Amino acid sequence: MKKLFDAQAEKIGDADKERMAELARLQAEAGAATNDDEKKALEEKEAALRKELDEAKGQMSEEAKQKQKDMLAAGIKQKMLQAELARVERSLNEVLPMVNEANLAAQELNRKITFATRIDKQIDPFLEGGATKSKTNVMIRVENKEAGYFYDWPADKFKNRIFLMRDVLDEYFDSGDLP
Repeated sequence: MKKLFDAQAEKIGDADKERMAELARLQAEAGAATNDDEKKALEEKEAALRKELDEAKGQMSEEAKQKQKDMLAAGIKQKMLQAELARVERSLNEVLPMVNEANLAAQELNRKITFATRIDKQIDPFLEGGATKSKTNVMIRVENKEAGYFYDWPADKFKNRIFLMRDVLDEYFDSGDLP
């Protein structure tokens, strides 16, 4: 994007150079002109060219400011998305071993319960910014095939429940009785 901006600035700079050369030529012609009408016509051309040159500089300045704002907004949006991705990745790295442990515990206890991770993106349709202002959550799907139902637990709830599962599994190993 910066290259595009630089290329446009260079094009405008080339146009300004051409206008400046034309302005110098008109000034030289105005100095050499002998007729008042010629001088007046050349001065009018010179004034029009100066005005055009000033407008081009103003337009360049406004375009540059807008491009700078757009680039800044895109950079902020990108950093927000990267931060959200890093947060989700850390959460998954923390939860995945626990999900495997819960599946092994259910298998050891001869239960037909499976645990799986899900990524849930909550988008508020009324927020400006749409998906960039949404929140991504790591959810744990608990499927109880014995009773025929499932739950979607947030990662925090699952982390609390895994401690209960460990206690039940320890009790099973100590007593040998299935719960």
